[in-house]
Amino acid sequence: TETYSFCHDMIHQAVNESINPEQRQNMLVEICKTLLERTAEDRADSMLFIIVNLINRIGPKEVPAVDGVRYANLNLVAGEKAMQTLDFASASTFFESGISFLGEE
Repeated sequence: TETYSFCHDMIHQAVNESINPEQRQNMLVEICKTLLERTAEDRADSMLFIIVNLINRIGPKEVPAVDGVRYANLNLVAGEKAMQTLDFASASTFFESGISFLGEE
């Protein structure tokens, strides 16, 4: 498996911008699926926050209802953990994002 590491933020940004938005979205979905499959439900908080931030970058637009409920629950857990550390701004963002994955039903 090939991995890439960027030594400068501008290089990272240039590479990221050179990727077609649809391809970037598909890559984020695949990364999220892989991380969710390869980490346990009791994953470390740092991994939870990475996964939830990636999920929120994907957004709720094209997410199937089953995944939407799962993503909403992950945002709920992340929001609760953020509240435990008194990071209320992040908690609020996680809660709002989680609600967006539930749709209008």
